[in-house]
Amino acid sequence: MRRSSPLVFELSVNQSESELTVAEPVPISGGPEEAKIRSLWGVALLPLITFGIYFLVWYYKVNREMRDLGRKRQVQGLGDSPGTSLVAITLGSLIIVPAIISYINTYKRMKLAQQVVGVYPGDQMNGWIVVLGYVLIPPLAYAYQQDGLNKVWNIDSGRAPAGIPANAQQPAFQPMPPAGQPSPAPGVIPEAPVAPPPPAGDVPPPPAPPAPPEPPAPPAQ
Repeated sequence: MRRSSPLVFELSVNQSESELTVAEPVPISGGPEEAKIRSLWGVALLPLITFGIYFLVWYYKVNREMRDLGRKRQVQGLGDSPGTSLVAITLGSLIIVPAIISYINTYKRMKLAQQVVGVYPGDQMNGWIVVLGYVLIPPLAYAYQQDGLNKVWNIDSGRAPAGIPANAQQPAFQPMPPAGQPSPAPGVIPEAPVAPPPPAGDVPPPPAPPAPPEPPAPPAQ
């Protein structure tokens, strides 16, 4: 039986990820290292379709991406060995404790990555949601964590501003600018136009002060 090489396996995984999850590569802090903005549906459903294989690939890659972000930004705490994290949830799951520690540390790295790039605090991940997701519906936990990482890579690559709520980065409706005026950049809310001051000759005079009230009439004798 012919065995496929690791390179062929990696290429097939990258191909399936690009086609099925609509993963879009972006440079990490200017590159050349890359991260991927992944579809939440793909991250949630592909582990089911591949009997868990995609989850292992995804888990390794997100830890590798965070490690590269830590190296580019010279930040400690974003991980050193994604391979060790993968071993902890595979072989280490036989004794349970290493897998739990790895899941906790991976969440902490994701949270730190959000803080490093400047994700708005109200949009950062909540650890209790991750815990409930892994206990009740694991695919939702995968998608929730990937959504948090997508915020990281959007800000790190310059596609979204830092420190601004996600629902305020792109308003639901932006009026079309007048002819000849450039459109505002994505994520920038245009300022309301200011009316020009009237010409000097057309300035109306200030209103006259109100007349003082008349004194009351003296009482009749």
